[in-house]
Amino acid sequence: MQRILFFILTLSTGLVFLTGCEPVDNFEGIARDRYIGAWNCTDKNLKATYSVEIEADPANMSQVLIKNFGNIGQHIYATGLVSESRIFVQDQKVGTLWCEGEGTLNANTISWSKYNIGEEDKTATFTRR
Repeated sequence: MQRILFFILTLSTGLVFLTGCEPVDNFEGIARDRYIGAWNCTDKNLKATYSVEIEADPANMSQVLIKNFGNIGQHIYATGLVSESRIFVQDQKVGTLWCEGEGTLNANTISWSKYNIGEEDKTATFTRR
């Protein structure tokens, strides 16, 4: 009788723990995935439009690699730190120039409120292609 009672108690305790779990389908992915892809940049200061590619940084899940940041070359990239809706390019040397900046992601647009390449402050908008 004690074995049956112990079995029922163990089984019911296990069921309580199983029903408290959240379903796995609530996972929304990594924040940086929202930034990955091909973008058109409209640089308000240069009055120019050029292509930018954003790729995942294989070394850090919170970072992206921005190819052609500031129109300095398709094979040159800046490293950006991302959150759900913000991207930060900390002061870094890209090619022969220093750059930094910050932007806000809103659906298919990244608005760069400020960024600079060399000593020139700029504003720009990335639009997903």
